[in-house]
Amino acid sequence: MKRLAFLLMTGIIWPACICGCSVKEDRKDCPCRLFVDMTAVDMAVMSPLSLYVSSGGEQVYGSVLKSENSENPCVVEVPRGELVVSAWSGGDSLVSHEGMTIPIGSDCPRVYLHSSSMVADGDYVCDTVLLRKNHCVLTMFFSETEEPYALMIRGNVAGYDATGKPVKGAFQVPVSVDPTMAIPTQVCLPRQTGDELHLDVTDRSGNLRTFPLHEYIRQMGYDWTEPDLKDLKLTLDYTMTAVTLVIQGWDEEFVFDIVI
Repeated sequence: MKRLAFLLMTGIIWPACICGCSVKEDRKDCPCRLFVDMTAVDMAVMSPLSLYVSSGGEQVYGSVLKSENSENPCVVEVPRGELVVSAWSGGDSLVSHEGMTIPIGSDCPRVYLHSSSMVADGDYVCDTVLLRKNHCVLTMFFSETEEPYALMIRGNVAGYDATGKPVKGAFQVPVSVDPTMAIPTQVCLPRQTGDELHLDVTDRSGNLRTFPLHEYIRQMGYDWTEPDLKDLKLTLDYTMTAVTLVIQGWDEEFVFDIVI
């Protein structure tokens, strides 16, 4: 914001803010300039950045921005009134100004998201992009066994709206498992809102076991409302009678015994 204020005061950007209206005119119908500051974006998670601006539910701007352009504010002419600004990294073709929908059979993209609402009621308005980690990588380990498993994770959050809020819908993704069970596998989960996250395990005989992941994660004290979601590690023993969970950055393990 200080950098932008300096540019405005020195006249480097200010002439562009006149927007074609005379200072003697009634300026309520004149457009506004939105300055989107991306200098706070971590380049490690900008790959690249999809930026959308909506007014009254309609898209007024959409563009894909590359990391080399992050030092300069993105300047957008917008109508006066309420605006929603959303910036996405990692969602790619699944993202639009309306949000992101995860297709059935796919896990959540490793998406970082910024969203803000504001009122454009002057000659210019400013927004600073702060990308937040809106995904949880679940790394799954399996005790050695000769019997292969078929696994499925399902839930009731299938994406995000333009403001970054989780959207309810069918989330279902098969988990690819190494035949030897020696190599862990990863599934990316969207931010959760309720108690609907399950792990289904089917053995070679067709027997199905369902594990309430939401309950285990809740008992661990995991917080789905944190701005940046932590990752999880899960170990399922070969007898399917115990699940071990660890939150990224925590030393404590949580072991849940399963009653057959």
